[in-house]
Amino acid sequence: MVEVADGGAEPFTVDLRAIEVDLQGLDDFARLLREEVDANLRPYSDQIIGEHRGGVGFGLWSASNPLHDTRRDYHDCLTSAVQGLRSYIDASEVLLSAIDKVATHYRHTDAMSSAQAAEVQGALGAAQLEMQAKKAAAEAEEARRETERETRRGQT
Repeated sequence: MVEVADGGAEPFTVDLRAIEVDLQGLDDFARLLREEVDANLRPYSDQIIGEHRGGVGFGLWSASNPLHDTRRDYHDCLTSAVQGLRSYIDASEVLLSAIDKVATHYRHTDAMSSAQAAEVQGALGAAQLEMQAKKAAAEAEEARRETERETRRGQT
């Protein structure tokens, strides 16, 4: 927190807060997610998708309309399941890529942002000191003038 004095006005406080990113936490999460995707989601999804590609294994030669309807509905379920598994893998890859980009960005800019935050703190501190110096100079000038006035009054 930095307290800023504004001339004759009441001082006010500026609360500068850094955005903290737990890079180790991001790395750990990305590692665990990558392991889960590579060890479980992708292999089992590939296996399930391969099995589903075989299509509907019943009722092909049946003359029953209800069975054909059931066969069509089951085909739609198989297609939806394959799309869902693929979308989970894609979403996981997008999330992993985003985590990598965020971590890389913050690692790259961490030193620069720390320097910028220090510069902002320094600039506010310098501005505050400058304001205090101007105020002290004005008060000293006013005291000098008051002394002159008193001196002149005493001479008359």
